[in-house]
Amino acid sequence: MDIQHNIDVKFLSDFNFYYFGVLFFLLGQGYVLAVNVEDTFRQSELAHEMEIASLQAQISPHFLFNILHNIYCLMDTNVNMAKNMLMCLSDFLRVKYRFDYRTYTLYQLKEELDLVKAYVELENVRMNGALKLEIDATNELLSNDILPLTIQPLVENSIKHGYKSGELNILIRVMEAGDNRLVISVEDDGRGISPETLETIDKSNTPKSNAPKSSTSKSGVGISNINYRLNICFQSRLVIESKGLKGTKISFQIPKRG
Repeated sequence: MDIQHNIDVKFLSDFNFYYFGVLFFLLGQGYVLAVNVEDTFRQSELAHEMEIASLQAQISPHFLFNILHNIYCLMDTNVNMAKNMLMCLSDFLRVKYRFDYRTYTLYQLKEELDLVKAYVELENVRMNGALKLEIDATNELLSNDILPLTIQPLVENSIKHGYKSGELNILIRVMEAGDNRLVISVEDDGRGISPETLETIDKSNTPKSNAPKSSTSKSGVGISNINYRLNICFQSRLVIESKGLKGTKISFQIPKRG
């Protein structure tokens, strides 16, 4: 049957199919654009997560190599200390690998601090108890999310670059700030950083940097790496304050999520 006999001729003359077609086309294009934007956003988020996971994985071999090297050197001179270090290393790895950086980008602050405690215990075996660690953080803040291997490399730097002789006191403080943010700081009473070196570190770790620098640079283990990850995830960066022979304080901010 001819369809035109079932449609009012007056309706056909009044209805403008051109505008209907344009409207339908725009709605279709809008839907396609929205799907493409969502897909692009998801791919971008995935790329960032993969990049961050890769950077986190790159830090681990550095300090593990140092620890294994120390154990190797002790095997001929102090077997008991080498055994103690192996036991501490086992505890350290048990804490560290509760978290799988291939699956998750963030974990809880409590887990990072557990990692720090295990690391300091491990170093204390080698340094005959010269390290004194204090953590100032309330329990309700420990459930907040943080990037893995953010605090531990800062503590490692305090030990590696700050230790002089006698004791080294390290204070980790977690405080609430305005706008639902946390301020986390790592402070030591070590040898400090010279103004010239501090200026070099500040220049090499500006937000303008598009890629992390080598973690073995003068800025210490993981400083550039940490800055890069903080910038990507939280639009934050490390703030370094130091005075020669009086110690160093490094702080950064993260969103309060817990």
